[in-house]
Amino acid sequence: MGFHQYVKDHRSQLIVTCLTLTGYFAFAARCLSIGVALLDLQIQVQETFSMTSQLVTTYSIFYLLGGCTMAIFGQICHNHLIQAVTTIGGGIALAFIPIFYNIWIKFPLVGINGYFNAFFETASNVLLIDLWGTKVGNYMQIMHFAFGLGGLLTPVMIRPFQLPIPEELADNPDECINFYKPDDVQIIYPYLGISSLSVIIGIGFAFCYYNAVSVKAGDNNQAREAQNETSQQATVENPENPANPGKPENPENSAKSSKLKIAIAVAWVAMLGHVGFSMQQVLCVFGQAYGVKSGLRMEKRNAALIATVYWIAVCLSKILFIICSSLIDQKFLIAISCSILFLAQILSFTLASSYEICLWLVAFLTGIGFGPLFVIAFTNLEKYFHITGRHSSLIFIVIGIGESFHVPIVGTIIDHWHDIYLYYSGILSVIFLASFIAMQPLCKFLFGDEMIEKSLGVRRLSRLGSIMIPIPDRRGSIISSKSEKLDKPRSSSVFSIESKS
Repeated sequence: MGFHQYVKDHRSQLIVTCLTLTGYFAFAARCLSIGVALLDLQIQVQETFSMTSQLVTTYSIFYLLGGCTMAIFGQICHNHLIQAVTTIGGGIALAFIPIFYNIWIKFPLVGINGYFNAFFETASNVLLIDLWGTKVGNYMQIMHFAFGLGGLLTPVMIRPFQLPIPEELADNPDECINFYKPDDVQIIYPYLGISSLSVIIGIGFAFCYYNAVSVKAGDNNQAREAQNETSQQATVENPENPANPGKPENPENSAKSSKLKIAIAVAWVAMLGHVGFSMQQVLCVFGQAYGVKSGLRMEKRNAALIATVYWIAVCLSKILFIICSSLIDQKFLIAISCSILFLAQILSFTLASSYEICLWLVAFLTGIGFGPLFVIAFTNLEKYFHITGRHSSLIFIVIGIGESFHVPIVGTIIDHWHDIYLYYSGILSVIFLASFIAMQPLCKFLFGDEMIEKSLGVRRLSRLGSIMIPIPDRRGSIISSKSEKLDKPRSSSVFSIESKS
C-alpha cells in the first residue's frame, strides 16, 4: 500500500494521532519544567534546595493520585474530554507557578499540574492502543519520541532565562539565594509559552470531543445492529449451548487462569516502568544540581544541558529504532539497546563522578539504551491480550509511586552526598535492565507462543477508551465487548466516541 493510499484509508486515525503526539510534547514540557528550573525556583522562594526539591515530590504524589482516580473516570468519561480538560487545566496551573513567591502556594499549583498530567498520560496511551491495536508499536514509539522532544527542548527554552552563578560564588553556589532577589527570576516567560501551547492543544481536543458527540447516536445504532447480527450467527453455530451462545461450555477455570496471567504480566511491566522512569526522573531532575554542586563545579547553564543531552539521546534512539525495525530483526536492536544501557551503568559507578565527559556520556548512553525499551515492553503486552484503561492506569500508578518515592530520597541526600545522584540512578538502571531481559521468557511462560493475531477470526467492536473501532478477538480480556462479522465494513469514524457505562 502506497503512502497516499495509507493516509487516505486512515485519515481520521492519523488526525487524532497527530493531535495526541502534539499534546504529548506539551505534556513533557509541563512535566519537566519543574526539575529544570529548580535552582531558580529556589532563589524565588528563598528556601534550601532540599525544601525546594519537594516540589518534585509534590508533583509525583499528585501524579499518583491522578493515576488512581483515572481508573474511575476513565470508565465513564470520554478520552478526548479528559485530554481537553487536563491539558488546559495543567497548562493554566503551570503558568501560575513562577508568579507566586511563596513556596506554599507553589505546592498546590505543582500538584494540580501533576494530577492532570497523570490523566492525560494514561488517556493518551490507551487512545493510541485503541486506534491502532497490535500495530501500535511504532506509533507508540513516535508518541514517546514526542515526549523526548519535549524533554529536549524544555531545558533549551528555559536556559536563556536562568540566572547565572556569579564568579565569586562558583565554589559555593548555594549562596545564590542571598545574591539574587526573588524579583530577579525570569523563568515566567518560558512557563507562559508552555502554558499557551497546552491551552491551544486542549482546545483541539475539545473540538474532537464535540465532533464525537455529534455523531454518537448514529454509531450506537450501528453497534446494536452489528451485535444482533453476530448474536444470531453465534446461536446457529452453537446449537449445543443455546443458553450461552458463542462461548465455551465451562469457561470459569480458563477465565480465572487468563486473568491471573494478565495480572502477572501487567504487574511486571508496571515494575519496569516504576524503576525505569524513576531512574529517568532522577537523572534529569537533579542533573543540573549535581553538575553544579559536585566536585565537577560545572556552570549552571551548562549543567542544565545534561537533561537536554539525555532527551536528545532518547529522541535519536526512537528515530533509529523506528527506521531500523523495518530492516533489522527487532531482537538484535533490543540487544544493542541493552548493551548500551549496560555501558552507561559501568560509567555511572566508576568514572562519571571524576570526569565531566563521562557524566555527559552517562546521560547520552542511558538515553540511547533506555529510550525504546519501556515502549517495547508496554506494547508487547498488546500481542497477548488487549490493554485496557485499568491496565494502563495501574501501570502509571506504579510509575507515579516510583517518582514520589525515589526522587525525594535523592533530593534530600544530594546536598550532603552528591554522588548519590549517580549511584542511585545507576542501581535503578541495573534493576530495570535485568527485569526487561527477564520479561520475554516470562511472557512465553505465561502465554506460550500463541498471540492474539492467531486467535479466532471473529472481530469485536471495542468500547475501551470510548473509541469505537474493530479489533481482533482479545484472548483473556476482562472487558465486555460487542462483536460483528469479520467482513463487515467499518461503520464508524475514530471520532465516533461514546462514554463507557
